[in-house]
Amino acid sequence: GGEEDESPLDDIIRHFNERWFSAWDATPEEQRVKLIAMAESVRESPIYKTQVEGNSDAQNRKLAQESIIGDVVRKQRRKDMSLYKNYAEDPDFRKSVEESIIRILELFEKSPPA
Repeated sequence: GGEEDESPLDDIIRHFNERWFSAWDATPEEQRVKLIAMAESVRESPIYKTQVEGNSDAQNRKLAQESIIGDVVRKQRRKDMSLYKNYAEDPDFRKSVEESIIRILELFEKSPPA
């Protein structure tokens, strides 16, 4: 299918892949799986439930999300050193990962995955 058949999740992943495929040693499908898994890990964090869900302060909510995402990426370090290294060393990559995961989390809120 064409772009009109893309889901919002596919759009998020496609934009990430277009920008970062060469920087991250993972295929587009691996990136998709890993970004979704990281978003799920963020959502399952007890801190997410207390500091993000229902928090009306957008700035504090975003800071909490970024902190949790950083924790999740650090825990992935042994499994994916390329991701961790890019996240730790490249502020643009870090921002893109955070924004992509936050967008995925917003999609989960609208229609939770099965």
